[in-house]
Amino acid sequence: MDKWKLTVARANFPMVLDAANHRLFIGCRHPSKLLVLNLDTGQLIADLDTDSDVDDIFYDPKSSNIYLSCGGGYVDFFVQQDTNSYKFIEQIRTCVGRE
Repeated sequence: MDKWKLTVARANFPMVLDAANHRLFIGCRHPSKLLVLNLDTGQLIADLDTDSDVDDIFYDPKSSNIYLSCGGGYVDFFVQQDTNSYKFIEQIRTCVGRE
């Protein structure tokens, strides 16, 4: 099972599945990253920087939008351009932690 070992980042917490495209989105905290894995091969498809302390990930399969709710004070917004390409769109300011 070494193909599933995360080495780019650690302290993974939230995950969400894109079942149609066999992709797993993983939020990591050290360093702050959105990782995208191919579920068929275990290959790392994307490694994207995010705001700190990611708490949750939401994926909308109709729009291919990915949202990460981060304790650092932002919602990070990415788009899945195709199954192997992901683009950062913007950070939406919220609040830090539980303020």
